[in-house]
Amino acid sequence: MKFIHVISLMTVVVSAAGFANKADANVAQDLIANYNKIVKNCGSSDKPGYLCSGNLIRFTSPSTSYHVWDPSYQSYIKKGIPFMYIRRDIPIDKAFQNKTLGLIYYPSMIVPKGKVGDEARCIFPVDGWTDGRVYRCGEHYTYPTVSKACQDQGINTAASWINHFTSIADNSSDRLRHQCGFDLSSNRTDTANAFNQALNAQKLLQDIRGSYSYNEILINVAPLTANNLVAEPAKLPIQTFFYMVNDQGQSGLNDARYYQKDYYQQSGVIVPIVKANLNIQTGKMTYSYSDSDQLIK
Repeated sequence: MKFIHVISLMTVVVSAAGFANKADANVAQDLIANYNKIVKNCGSSDKPGYLCSGNLIRFTSPSTSYHVWDPSYQSYIKKGIPFMYIRRDIPIDKAFQNKTLGLIYYPSMIVPKGKVGDEARCIFPVDGWTDGRVYRCGEHYTYPTVSKACQDQGINTAASWINHFTSIADNSSDRLRHQCGFDLSSNRTDTANAFNQALNAQKLLQDIRGSYSYNEILINVAPLTANNLVAEPAKLPIQTFFYMVNDQGQSGLNDARYYQKDYYQQSGVIVPIVKANLNIQTGKMTYSYSDSDQLIK
């Protein structure tokens, strides 16, 4: 990665359960409900907020040579797929690299029946240049040792992360490679706080330099076939395929329709398409559903 109305949790689960049969018009409301849900943790100190709130977004580039849900070569050899985590309290000042479409995962604790939730391995408050890191979450080859996991360096707060991040000159991508990421793996304790500190660091960084506009969270790779394709695509926690209209007026709708058709042909599951709307002035995201956007209903 070089990246309304609040309904009840029960409503989210019930509406999601119909995805296998038809494109669900409630999906936009469900996404907004999760986006607006701000939590300290998801029930305990070892359950970070991404498990039950917010939106896990992956921007993608369309191609007919691979399935959008399959991991890239870098992702499967390094055992992590990069996503962005967004929530109402984390302003966004631009779309990721002016791309126009992608997919969104369910929060893992509220996946519908038949889907398997995914857990995160780590989070960087800003683009972590993870292609150049040991297993994406580890140290960067350019800055060994100082770029290893934050907790291993005694960096446990947003303030200390900012101090570490700004300790070298702001030249090209140096700070991005030099930064540390917060480890969220199951062998760590207090991962909910680590996740919150990463989000707080992102906010502090936006105050310092607004152009750092997205975090990078690494999600575990699903079980693969011998050819490194997702073995059971129907179990992936894909909540929606989304599209945007960028500053040049380009729309990702047609490519999102291709995603919807391809996924249905491979899994037998209909995933709805939504339009993601980013307000540059407020840094807030909203979603809208239109029946006419759906290729398969």
